[in-house]
Amino acid sequence: MILRGGISGAPRIARHVWRMCVGLFIAAGSFFLGQQQVFPESVRGSAILFVPVFAPLVLMIFWLVRVRLTNWIKREGTASSTHNQ
Repeated sequence: MILRGGISGAPRIARHVWRMCVGLFIAAGSFFLGQQQVFPESVRGSAILFVPVFAPLVLMIFWLVRVRLTNWIKREGTASSTHNQ
């Protein structure tokens, strides 16, 4: 990897999205499901606490599909370079 000069473009963004979302998923799970005593009695044990835990995974899937399977990154780069000229 070092000899090749690293990664750039869509693979780099996809790797960054994956790392950020997995970390956020672990942190949200630890807080919302592991520390339920900080929430009011009516919310403890509720299924609503699963929504913020799994939201990073849903967003990760969306962004990975958008970055890896479409030409989104190439279109954005081309559009911004034409505006600078």
